[in-house]
Amino acid sequence: MSLSGAIETCKRKSRAICHCCNNNICLDHLKERVDLINSQMNPLADEINTLDNQLSLLNVDEIIDKYRQKLDKWRHECHATVDRFYEEKCQELQQRYVEKVVEKRKKLHQLKLKINELIREQEARHDDISSLKATINGIERDVNQYEENGIVVDVNPLIINQNLVYIEQWASNELTISTLSSPYRTVACSKDNWSAMTSNNHFLLVDQYPNLCLYDEQLTHVKEYPWEFISNDKCTSCNYDELINNIAYDNETLALIIENRTNNKNRIEFRSSSTFDPLWSTTFNAAYCFAPWKNRVCVLKHNEWLVIDHKNSHLLHVSKDGQVKAKRSYKPTFNNAVVLGTNILAIKTADNINCYRI
Repeated sequence: MSLSGAIETCKRKSRAICHCCNNNICLDHLKERVDLINSQMNPLADEINTLDNQLSLLNVDEIIDKYRQKLDKWRHECHATVDRFYEEKCQELQQRYVEKVVEKRKKLHQLKLKINELIREQEARHDDISSLKATINGIERDVNQYEENGIVVDVNPLIINQNLVYIEQWASNELTISTLSSPYRTVACSKDNWSAMTSNNHFLLVDQYPNLCLYDEQLTHVKEYPWEFISNDKCTSCNYDELINNIAYDNETLALIIENRTNNKNRIEFRSSSTFDPLWSTTFNAAYCFAPWKNRVCVLKHNEWLVIDHKNSHLLHVSKDGQVKAKRSYKPTFNNAVVLGTNILAIKTADNINCYRI
């Protein structure tokens, strides 16, 4: 028996089931839907061809040359460092030679004075002759040995640390915090309660009371500056029972961590930086905690975000459209995280700064 189609305005009898919506439809509407689906295939094929052409037209040499210049600059600086070290050791070698010769000539000079005195006084004894001969023989032996063997110079091979140069591996844009490996570098920091830490493409600045400490991309301690002030972030009120705990910016988007003191609900809001219009909002379960450190947010690659749930010691990976992609616990308890450059995630605990490649 024929059934009426699911489309109310269609008076024709159904002749098929649409697998997309699982409804009974007539053949004409089925053809319309098939044609609509097929019409979307050609643009997709065109897009694939465009991307394929784009890849084939890439000037690989030009792209690589840009970064090879960076490697060449690094090599030149390393060669200069080795040359400076070489010159320092050459000067040290010269100095050791001069010291050795001066020492022996000083002893010879003292012997000359003593012999001249004995000759002048005509009071030399057999013991004096024996002592002088022994001293002269000792100096002669040292000079001959020095002339034959020279100065001992031990040279160790220069061992290159592979972490000195990092070249990003080709991978998808997916970042998965749930599979963070062990930190490739750990920097000890003072046991304080302050979580203040910030970064840019080249440096990491950390509040380590009573100093502000600056680290470079290799996590080498570059400089420190006395800083005995409390580096605690300000809390901004947005409603009578809510606090804006932390704000981060990326690509014309503001991310705000908002804590509600009444219902203990916490959320991350995304707003346009130009209009402040809301874009997305995501709630996460983190107990309200008014403390020197609080929940925070930091910018990740590809317009994504990392939320720090301090109270529960959780990391939340939030996508650019406000969805929680992953959540993981982190031990020991941490209080801040920032991205150094483009591929180093620095997580601050009470005792250390743990650094991960991302």
